[in-house]
Amino acid sequence: MRVKTLLNKCLKYKHFVISKVVFDESDNLIVKMIPRKNSKIVCSKCNTLAPGYDKIGVRLFEFIPIWGFHIFLNTI
Repeated sequence: MRVKTLLNKCLKYKHFVISKVVFDESDNLIVKMIPRKNSKIVCSKCNTLAPGYDKIGVRLFEFIPIWGFHIFLNTI
């Protein structure tokens, strides 16, 4: 089973798609996630429909380690 397939089973973010999984120089798994093209955009603060995704920049969120590898979700 591929790592991307395993993460798709574990992650249930219906508004995002895993585009790529890579190792960084510290042997951490970086999971690049992009917004799903046809999903409804919902504000995380007020839970209403929003006109578009924010463009704050790259953010890393730590996820549960798998097989001793640290996993970081990279949202664009």
